[in-house]
Amino acid sequence: MDAKTRNYLKRRQTEIAHRLREARAKQGWSQEQLAELLGCSRAKLNRVENGRAELTMTEIDLVARVFKVKVDYFLSPRCRQPLSNSLTDYSVVVER
Repeated sequence: MDAKTRNYLKRRQTEIAHRLREARAKQGWSQEQLAELLGCSRAKLNRVENGRAELTMTEIDLVARVFKVKVDYFLSPRCRQPLSNSLTDYSVVVER
């Protein structure tokens, strides 16, 4: 992988981390609460939010469903879809 591609992927990872942290904070959820909804550990969520770990596409899809936004919100720097202020219906979480 060349340097240009590595830099691009790092920027995307940073954008996902920022938007995930922002979305979680807007809902007033702790990392523990969101990790439980996503079926992952708080430690993994912390690593993702700090850019030290990546989410799979399946995980990004689940995150988008939990926050009721399109996947593009997390993947596209141009997507500025607003987040809902009240997310209390957790039925979007899929069976594991």
